[in-house]
Amino acid sequence: MKDAPSWYAGHNYHQNDAYGGQFKISYNSNIGASSLGFELKREEILSNVLGKKLAQPKKIPNVKDKYFIYKDSRDNISLYAEQTLRFYRFFVAFGGMFNFNSNFDNDVYGGIDVSYKINDNLNVFMSANQSGRLPSFTDLYYQGPTNKGNPYLKPEHSLSLETGLKIYDNFHQTSFSIFRNYGKDLIDWIKHPDSTLWETKNLTELNTIGFQFSTKVYPELIFHSYKWFKFFHFSYTYMASTKSSENYQSLYALDYLKHKISAGVNVEFLNGFNFDLSATYHKRSGTYFNYTKNQEIPFEKVILIGSRLSYKYSNIMLFIDIDNILNKKYQDIGNVTQPGRWARGGIILNI
Repeated sequence: MKDAPSWYAGHNYHQNDAYGGQFKISYNSNIGASSLGFELKREEILSNVLGKKLAQPKKIPNVKDKYFIYKDSRDNISLYAEQTLRFYRFFVAFGGMFNFNSNFDNDVYGGIDVSYKINDNLNVFMSANQSGRLPSFTDLYYQGPTNKGNPYLKPEHSLSLETGLKIYDNFHQTSFSIFRNYGKDLIDWIKHPDSTLWETKNLTELNTIGFQFSTKVYPELIFHSYKWFKFFHFSYTYMASTKSSENYQSLYALDYLKHKISAGVNVEFLNGFNFDLSATYHKRSGTYFNYTKNQEIPFEKVILIGSRLSYKYSNIMLFIDIDNILNKKYQDIGNVTQPGRWARGGIILNI
């Protein structure tokens, strides 16, 4: 490759295959819905850098004199059951899942959601749900001049708790909730101050706490002469981590969206034309190492503006979207610049 750095040894080649299937059966009764199901999935990779060494290299299709020399695969089977219950003003949904993986220990997950209807305009709710994530082949095996994978990684696990209330009537919908996430063995790329390598590691514990507020108002239902003003919305989310990165730099887990504010309006004009305009403010916590400046720098605040103009006639809708109208340069992951201004259009047909 022209102008490649001194450490560059050539392209990485990967062939990933994933296939599987799922089956689910449900039964509705007077008390609610009952479901049983299972899902099967197989993942395979052939690569010149990721996996376990092949006994015999395999030719890379359509690439001259290049071979896959590594391979790995894993099978995953999930068995789950779900139940919903309705009685008086309560709604309850709960379930559990047993997960078998050929390369990792078996896991059991559970979850429950409960809501109570205080009156016709007010609901309170709470939930507790477990989840997990397997390390990717890149997390396990990648080796480079600045990165080192870890084949001994374990799956990560988390418990999410949330409680809040929802207020609604015929002209607005508002909700407020607080949440707490407990993470264990979270998978992240980290770098210690005395090292030049980013290494994958299971973080022992990483907890977050936050709250969310959102509202959506329909002015046309309040001021009947404002038929053109369909709705406006506003939301704010705040998050904070209970673990600092003073002993190492984190590539993902400690770089989270601390503040997010969104607002927008939707109006209808002429006959069938609709215009939606929205703005979002992002303030990401944490820092990243800027290779151009050769130093650790904080993520910048960013305001993104997007729009959609559409026209609907019968069951056909034409639309054009413009995202990042101000053409802001920003990063959600260090050193990976997100797209600038871009547009797309299309036709939606409802049959």
